Amino acid sequence: NKLRVKEEIVLNAINKNLENNNTPYYVIAYQENDYFTLKHEISHALFYLNDDYRNKAINLISELPSDIYDGLIKFLKYKKYDSSVFDDEICAYMLSEIDFFQNTIKNITKYQENFIKLYDTYIKNYGVTYETWI
Repeated sequence: NKLRVKEEIVLNAINKNLENNNTPYYVIAYQENDYFTLKHEISHALFYLNDDYRNKAINLISELPSDIYDGLIKFLKYKKYDSSVFDDEICAYMLSEIDFFQNTIKNITKYQENFIKLYDTYIKNYGVTYETWI
């Protein structure tokens, strides 16, 4: 996909600041005070940057009952996600679409709680709190 002009500007600024740094990174953009999106995007960053988090998240996904997993896949296909990002997206959406999923997929709540616990554990390790976002 071709980048838009504003996306090129952001990418060039990031590349300029990281020219001599080979450390993996993840850029997060969200609207001010949209903490559900921020949580969703931080989950993507953790999934991409932290092997342990990703492995534990994939393990949680593998423990989902087939009806819940199938419901999540149906949702992601409806949203036009590629299957290559299903695990990452399931993890992120389990954190950010709590009410929606509880109203559309039966018995999902206890599984969402497992993803929330995983996320909260890793966020604490990075010293990030909800207060630091405000």
